Amino acid sequence: MDQEIRTLRDLFLAIWSEQVDAWRNDKKPNKPSTKAREVLNELGTKVPFSNQLTREALLSCLPSETQLASDFKQAYLLLPPSPKAADFVPLMSMTYDLSTTPAKVCIRVTMFCHDGSNLQWLPLRLESGDGMHGFYHAQLGNSDEPKKPSWLPGSQPSFPLCANCPVTLVIALLLTLYGQKETARVLFNHPPHQIKRYKKQLERWVKV
Repeated sequence: MDQEIRTLRDLFLAIWSEQVDAWRNDKKPNKPSTKAREVLNELGTKVPFSNQLTREALLSCLPSETQLASDFKQAYLLLPPSPKAADFVPLMSMTYDLSTTPAKVCIRVTMFCHDGSNLQWLPLRLESGDGMHGFYHAQLGNSDEPKKPSWLPGSQPSFPLCANCPVTLVIALLLTLYGQKETARVLFNHPPHQIKRYKKQLERWVKV
């Protein structure tokens, strides 16, 4: 199996293990708040957000030797809560095409919360980019459901990321949501294949 693909799959399995520890086992440091659990219960009644990936379904969606381009098939990966935003529920989807040079990857994360009794959300997008944004970057807004609030800009501003490949883009996602210390902990506890190579690439920006 291509080394980068193996590392990507290992990274997502690490994220899966972390979300199980958080949501099912109430383990710190990413233990969800009571408010976050109320949000998750509400999302469980709403299509398509109730369609959350099992471990087996996640593995079938990820890149492999025989699957270089795909997506999460209208399903979502439940992410661990952020320690500094424990009332939010992050759901992630992804599209990718690793058969191109450079590879194309788009990660969409929607942060759900309650504002009073109303469900609110903040949509984020992290991607390899092209055109005027021909660099790895993050933006507000995405093209998935739910649509972004009408007042929220969708194309700009664009925030450059410390990433230059699909693997470092996923690490940038972890850094964005969880910070340096927590990202380092995840990579140490669930070391992906050849992760030292990618950590070394990031050293001029951040050590994890």
